Amino acid sequence: MRFIDSLTSSLLMAGACAVTTFAPAMAQGLPSTGTYFITNVASGEALQPNGPTAGQNVFLVPYNKSGRQKWVLTRQVDLKTHKPTDRYLVRLAGEDTTLVMQPHPVSNCNAIITPGKSLMQLKVAPEGFAIRSVDMNGDAMCAVHVEGGNTETHFKPDDGSAVFRWKLDTTD
Repeated sequence: MRFIDSLTSSLLMAGACAVTTFAPAMAQGLPSTGTYFITNVASGEALQPNGPTAGQNVFLVPYNKSGRQKWVLTRQVDLKTHKPTDRYLVRLAGEDTTLVMQPHPVSNCNAIITPGKSLMQLKVAPEGFAIRSVDMNGDAMCAVHVEGGNTETHFKPDDGSAVFRWKLDTTD
């Protein structure tokens, strides 16, 4: 009986190791290409630019599922392996398909929409996703509360707090 218990335990451990190693390759928990609402875990507010034109800052505003709160995430594919990566082009949904979210090249690195091809890296994190700028060498987007104004979005080193975590809701 002891031998059977030992064998069962060994098989279960081997199976757990196989699942742990195999699971990330099968399903990384990353979203497919599609249209999403992006909300901050700490505030519950949604990403929205001031307007649907180039150069507009992206703020966090009350989540109401408006058209300017819709974002198209296009998952990138590795050119060598032809497999999906953890990098995405994040653009504002709408007629102008060139308005891509990216860090503004100023000291506070707030998020803006401009024509371009700035990629974001999505990392599965506790309570949601971390959204990291490839152009900023991995600095993550976070919510920055501004007294008397809209909550701003900046890119800075991720400290693991909820202001650096994001949720994606499909628009369907």
